[in-house]
Amino acid sequence: MMTIGLLLALAVGWVRGGRIGRFTDFRFRYFGVILLGFAIQLLLRLSGPPGFEPVVKLALPLHVLTYVLILSALAANLSTPGMKAITVGVALNFLVIAANGVRMPVSREALERIGQEAQIPRLIAGKILTHTLTGPGTHLRFLADVLFLPNPFPRPTIFSLGDVLMLVGVFILVQTVMLGRSASPRQSTG
Repeated sequence: MMTIGLLLALAVGWVRGGRIGRFTDFRFRYFGVILLGFAIQLLLRLSGPPGFEPVVKLALPLHVLTYVLILSALAANLSTPGMKAITVGVALNFLVIAANGVRMPVSREALERIGQEAQIPRLIAGKILTHTLTGPGTHLRFLADVLFLPNPFPRPTIFSLGDVLMLVGVFILVQTVMLGRSASPRQSTG
């Protein structure tokens, strides 16, 4: 969903007369820290198969670490347009994850509605290190991955309220940069 949201933001920016080339001037503090956080999350998502036992054993602290890294880097850029929405979205996702055994709860009904019911046995067996099924004991369920876009959406997907806020923030950021408005984090003078 994030990819489609980003492409839509770029398309809208272009229609509004913006230029993608303006991203070369955009400065984001601690961008490498965010990339590291996402790289660790990708590793966790790929670590269900045998052979990744060291990662599996460290999955919970590594998952927490990714959010600490990402939120720290986002906090350093809060003056950038759109960054507050992105940060709140990430924080809401982290809140529901932390409240549910450091795994994002995913709705069984949403999985079935988008044709991903094959993931249900893997979630039940704990083979997906970053996610779990929602159930009676799920805390903050309304913040979990319970929203979905089914067919005919190009890529049916499940998402959370935090994901929606992140998309809004990314849209604002892309529009700001493409239209040449100041988007680089400002240094305080006081």
